[in-house]
Amino acid sequence: MRDCHAAAPRDPVAANRFLYSQMPVRAVYFLRAFARPLVRGFSGHCVRASYSYRECAASIHCSPKSGRVAREFSTMAGKPAKKAGFPETLCGKRSINYNELASLLTDYTVVLIDVRDPTDFLEVGHIPGAINIPLADLKSALKLTDEAFYAKYGIEKPKYTDENIVFYGLSDVLSTAASEIAHGLGYKKSKFYPEGWTGWSTMS
Repeated sequence: MRDCHAAAPRDPVAANRFLYSQMPVRAVYFLRAFARPLVRGFSGHCVRASYSYRECAASIHCSPKSGRVAREFSTMAGKPAKKAGFPETLCGKRSINYNELASLLTDYTVVLIDVRDPTDFLEVGHIPGAINIPLADLKSALKLTDEAFYAKYGIEKPKYTDENIVFYGLSDVLSTAASEIAHGLGYKKSKFYPEGWTGWSTMS
C-alpha cells in the first residue's frame, strides 16, 4: 500500500518522481495534461505554472474508497497559500499590534493600506505588501466602484464585511483617523495598526 502521507523531497526532480509514485495512473495523466498550462488552487483562482509542473509544491491525500487524489498547489515549493479568512482571536478587535500584524502578513491575505503621503510611502519606506491611499483621498477611494478601485490601486476593492482591512500611518494619528473614516463608510470590521511605520521599522 502506498504511503500517501510520506514527505515529498525538496529537489524538483526527486519530487517529480515522488509524485508519480504516489499517484494512480489516471492521476498522473491528469497532472501531465493539466499542470503545464495552469494550476488551479482551492481558492478557484488560476495562475500560470512555472516552467514545469514538477516545480510546484503539492500535498497529496489519497482516498481508499474512490482512489481520487486531491492536490494543493502553490507557486513556491514548500510554501502554502495564504489563508483568505482572519483568525478568530482578532475578529472584533479595532487595533492590532506588531506581532499580530507580522503574523497576519505571513499567514493571511491582508489589505494593508498606508495612509501617509506618497513621498513618505516611496522614499521613507513602507510595510511590505501595503498599498498607498493618502488619508485625504481615502473617503473618495472607498466610494469608487469595484472596477475603478482596481484600475487605480491594482487590487480588488475591499468589501464591507471584510475583516482583513488594516490601516497604518507614521504612528497612531493617521491610522486612527483612517479607521474612523472607514467605519463611517460601512467598513465596520476594518482595523488599524497604531504603531505605524515608526513601530514597524524599529522592530523589523
